[in-house]
Amino acid sequence: MIIIVFKYHLVMYIYIDNILCDVVLSSVKSWIKTKKFKIGINNNGSIIKRKQLWFQKNLLPFNKNWEKYDRWCSEDEYDDILIMLESIIKKHLIENNINININSCLVNEYTNGSDFIKFHQDSNKAFGDNFYTVILSIGNKRTLRFRGLSNNTETNNTETNNTETNNTETNNTETNNTETNIIDDIFDIQLDNNSLCICTPEINKKYEHSIIKDDSVGFRHSFTFREFINL
Repeated sequence: MIIIVFKYHLVMYIYIDNILCDVVLSSVKSWIKTKKFKIGINNNGSIIKRKQLWFQKNLLPFNKNWEKYDRWCSEDEYDDILIMLESIIKKHLIENNINININSCLVNEYTNGSDFIKFHQDSNKAFGDNFYTVILSIGNKRTLRFRGLSNNTETNNTETNNTETNNTETNNTETNNTETNIIDDIFDIQLDNNSLCICTPEINKKYEHSIIKDDSVGFRHSFTFREFINL
């Protein structure tokens, strides 16, 4: 099933379920089990409520100023399993007339519903001003929530939950971005196991997003494919 969602007369996202066949899905799950995901630390010393691995084809860090933080350094190899997933995803992108030079993948691990990401916009320093975000979800269903931004207020357009300061990462608790004027425009996407969500450039310009907390149990792994620019 393919769902295409419009808002403001623009395509916001494309959602596709059952993206992988059983054999490939099993291979991805086996690959996940071989990986040791990396933790991050908040300014208050608490552990950030998710783990991650960053893969970039040229082995570049997510942010050149964050090389001292191991979790934001690229893994030593862009694994074959990522190449395989990328080839499957590209077929669906082509079918929807989307052309992306995918060269990175951020894999997040959520152990249960208490793991989350606060509201943020993806980094234009890493991906430019006009990029697609392609999210493959494996495991427990979670809610991706979008919250509208005022058209007359400029936001900092960075991954606020990932900002690095004072040798530790900033507080990753669920709080409002004080530089952002929020309007009453909120909607959710239920990210099921084995689903693909293609977010268009417009959605990152008009909304910030969050994986919200819930009372679910079970792991979820998200594979976020994008064209990394590193401005």
